[in-house]
Amino acid sequence: MKRNKAIIIFFTLLYLLAGCSTTTSNNVSPQSLLKDNPDADFFIMNSTIYINAMDIEWVKDLPLKEGIALGKINNTGVKNNFKDWDATILNIGTVIYELEGRKDIVLIKIDDKYIPYLKYVEG
Repeated sequence: MKRNKAIIIFFTLLYLLAGCSTTTSNNVSPQSLLKDNPDADFFIMNSTIYINAMDIEWVKDLPLKEGIALGKINNTGVKNNFKDWDATILNIGTVIYELEGRKDIVLIKIDDKYIPYLKYVEG
């Protein structure tokens, strides 16, 4: 009886652990994003896509308060073999700023106007 109980507990724990380990993040690749939308406006920072979010309603409602500078665009017009600080549209030298209070949105500044870029993660 104790043996049966131990076996049931063992398989229950095994099932729970296996279920937890199958969760994955489905980050889209820059190339597949461009395939779906050849005019996509995004850049890469820390191996993550940040896409122009100026037309997303809930982002429009956020106060755009510039934080510290995070880096700047090194290459523009990139279509494949993306690396950090590569962009599809932003000009070389465009500075990327954090948005105070947010980790999923960053800002760029063009002619005294802030444009938000949202961390792009599918899943």
